[in-house]
Amino acid sequence: MKLGTLMTFKAIVCIVTGGIFIIFPGQWLWLLRMDLDLNGTFLARLFGATFVLVGLFLWMTREIADPATRRAVTLSVFVGDLLGFGIVLTAQLSGIINPFGWAMVMIYLLLAIGFGYFQFAGSR
Repeated sequence: MKLGTLMTFKAIVCIVTGGIFIIFPGQWLWLLRMDLDLNGTFLARLFGATFVLVGLFLWMTREIADPATRRAVTLSVFVGDLLGFGIVLTAQLSGIINPFGWAMVMIYLLLAIGFGYFQFAGSR
């Protein structure tokens, strides 16, 4: 797989997920057995906006040829996905979310592995 393909995949996942968080935050999080009040709805929508931002950023940078820029983007996404993996795994293991959360754990893990590969081994 090429880095541009991975960036395109992550961009699509982020834009779709972000859009769902913005439009249907309560219904989306209900799948994970999470209830939202007005404050949680606000934060979920803000989270969705950030996902759309990341998705658009990756979409726009997926074909950049400059090695330094690609490494900066790759490292940033790797760190973000690794943090996301740790946060979702912790929530899953503590019982905050239902078994559907394991899908999120796996997505974050696979994306962290993919971007980590391109950051640390792919260019060698």
